Amino acid sequence: MFHSKERFYFFIGLGCVIGYGWIYMHISTLLSKYVGSVCVIKKISGMPCPSCGSTRAILALLHGEWAQAIAWNPIGLFLLGGLMVIPSWLFFDLFSKSSSFFDTYLSVEQKLKNKRILILLLLLIGMNWIWNIYKGL
Repeated sequence: MFHSKERFYFFIGLGCVIGYGWIYMHISTLLSKYVGSVCVIKKISGMPCPSCGSTRAILALLHGEWAQAIAWNPIGLFLLGGLMVIPSWLFFDLFSKSSSFFDTYLSVEQKLKNKRILILLLLLIGMNWIWNIYKGL
């Protein structure tokens, strides 16, 4: 998808900034007071999407409530982990003039072209979606 390292790093960095801003708005209750569900899929269909509950899972993790975080949405573990690791990795690559993060991205992209891996990933996301529907998020 991305073939320019600079463009890729820009969008990943922007995504991290937006993610931190999103979490800050929920921690400070700036957003949660005025907005209900922001999930477009849920607003249109009435059903939660596979990532519904991820923000609540991240907030639970920040309060040390691991079991509650997993119950809200296991995807939150990966999102918070990414928000912790990716900025450091980007800065490392920037200052060392390396491209290890971009190279890893290209490697993962190649692995996802393997149908077995892609199907397994889609099954996990589908199971998470069923879990969200079952919980009535």
